[in-house]
Amino acid sequence: MAQADGDAEIRALKAVYDALEPLDDEARNRVVDYTLKRLGMRELPPISTAPSPASVAADEREEPLGKDQRLTDIRSLKETKDPGSAIDMAAVVAYYLAEISPEDERKETVNSADLEKYFKQAQFPLPSRMSNTLANAAKAGYFDSAARGEYRLNPVGHNLVTQNLPRSSAQGQRKTSTRKRSATRSRAKKKTATTGRKRKTASKASPRRRTRQSA
Repeated sequence: MAQADGDAEIRALKAVYDALEPLDDEARNRVVDYTLKRLGMRELPPISTAPSPASVAADEREEPLGKDQRLTDIRSLKETKDPGSAIDMAAVVAYYLAEISPEDERKETVNSADLEKYFKQAQFPLPSRMSNTLANAAKAGYFDSAARGEYRLNPVGHNLVTQNLPRSSAQGQRKTSTRKRSATRSRAKKKTATTGRKRKTASKASPRRRTRQSA
């Protein structure tokens, strides 16, 4: 039965094609429209087609946008990366301007004026001396000097923003522990130095006390 239906469709298609082929486009439209109306059909139903292998392959090649690429303003990026210092925030600003800012803001280098502008937009606290922030960030290894007052985010800075921010709680705990150990060592050194001075003072005073006792 299925074979008979298929043969009937083929014959119908051939008959329709042979009938429409010699006509111009307007005549073909009129014939098709009239035929549909005679058959009680307002319009042809949509034909569902499976996607072609080529289109499927193209879709598979497309990579979804990364989280950072979907962010369109510096404040959202700052809230996502949660920089803990002005140096971290400088790297975030440089990454934003180089990678995901609107085209009319895009630039490869940053200066102190850029930092002040985008720190304010992101509502990040301004450092007491903005002019030193980029220099300190370069000393920390996150920027390379590009020109006088201009700095470019280097691979280390790029990885800081994309891989290490926001900093994990474990990193924060390690930093806190390091600061505590440093403070403890500092207090111990001060205590040792104070004790040493007291001993020296006592040692110097001892001969005089012995002299008075002998007299």
